[in-house]
Amino acid sequence: MVSPSHNNICTCFGVPKHSIVDAIRTYNIKGVDQVTKVTCAGAGCGSCRRQIRDIIDQVRRDEQLDAIEAKKYQQPKAAAPVIPVIKQLRLINDIVEKTAKAKKIKIKFNSLDKHQVNIEFVDNDYAKQASIIEALQDEIETKVTKGLVVVAK
Repeated sequence: MVSPSHNNICTCFGVPKHSIVDAIRTYNIKGVDQVTKVTCAGAGCGSCRRQIRDIIDQVRRDEQLDAIEAKKYQQPKAAAPVIPVIKQLRLINDIVEKTAKAKKIKIKFNSLDKHQVNIEFVDNDYAKQASIIEALQDEIETKVTKGLVVVAK
């Protein structure tokens, strides 16, 4: 692993190893010319260019090892529970009925098309409709599945 130290890699410009390592990590440097542009290391006699290349290679290897090590500790993503369509329809209908009863408004669940829950307001109480649609959306995402959009027709 590359560890920054205070010994100068480029004696012409007095650039220490830690400055080169920092530049590589900070600017995602891939080549010696990029290091030279950022730090001036390698811009003089050029005898340090091979060392700079070796440092770049080592930093990149360290990053790859770090990424592999990090993957070992990542939790696998839990698959979303698959709810059969018939159960989804029942759950959505129950949610619509309970919401209608709680809000004292008549709502009819019409259909489930791909990613769209189609409802119909029997009462034309427009003031309540937006908040009811939002409440239905939240409830359906929580209890049924994400990605369904509630649409009033």
